[in-house]
Amino acid sequence: MIIDSHAHIWERDWLPEAFWRGFSSVIKHMIPGMTEEEVMKNVMPVFWHSPPEELLAEMDEAGIEKAVILPLDWGLRLGEPKLSVEELNRRFAEIGKQYPERFLPFVGVDPRRKNAVELLEKGLGEWGMAGLKLHPTSGFYPNDPICYPLYRKCEEYGVPVLIHTGTELPPLLSRFARPVYADDVAADFPDLKIILAHLGFGWWEEAMSVAMMKPNVYLDTAAWGNYCTPHFYRILRTLCDVLGSERILFGSDWPITPKPLLSEAGWVEKFRNPPEEVKAAGITFSQEEVENILGRNAARVLEL
Repeated sequence: MIIDSHAHIWERDWLPEAFWRGFSSVIKHMIPGMTEEEVMKNVMPVFWHSPPEELLAEMDEAGIEKAVILPLDWGLRLGEPKLSVEELNRRFAEIGKQYPERFLPFVGVDPRRKNAVELLEKGLGEWGMAGLKLHPTSGFYPNDPICYPLYRKCEEYGVPVLIHTGTELPPLLSRFARPVYADDVAADFPDLKIILAHLGFGWWEEAMSVAMMKPNVYLDTAAWGNYCTPHFYRILRTLCDVLGSERILFGSDWPITPKPLLSEAGWVEKFRNPPEEVKAAGITFSQEEVENILGRNAARVLEL
């Protein structure tokens, strides 16, 4: 079984316009000679319509059986999108009910919202959602006491929490997403399964250090397909050696890397068959390690 433990579904109106502007400013620096307005007009439409049917098609091509889909609540930092946070989560719950064998929707809510706990309760209880997604780059630390009622609710329902770690696009705030701030959470909630997204990106060693001493902490590989060089495989080999392959979850961050650049099938293949330059460098993975990362670990964490 292959499980994508970190994917998104969205339409342009589901996210704040400031996010799209920040996203376009980063792409502008990757495409010499293009203005930001040209990026918004000619490049960003690729990302604005990413419905479940497109993700399902890629999952089928890749042999991915299930995907965790994550709503994003950045409204308090970036300005509220046209879709309210409650309606956003309701949409994800509906997608999960429409494709119950394929999608596992999490609740996404900023813990500083007055109704955060009530929305999480509704999502996990009434709507049958599968976990909690927190994005600290909106301006809160995951070890802030305001988050703790949400963690207690996740413990009550026996579901995991996935926390964004690592740097983020402007105008979001990367400093709040240092992996070390999740260490308090793991210590205070030892029975709560905590997934640190993106391996912590550039703070991957910090993420590894947290997970070394907190066995309830896992790391996911989301978005590393954008940087799939020998450096990534060296990091992955180190994580397997230090933590064991049982603590790493396959994730894509779909649709951040659109199909023309790297499809879901292409990302799975990079785990099953690393590039020749990686093998030439003596970096290898056992079949058991690959299968653990691609799906066995997520199945255990999600209690499938």
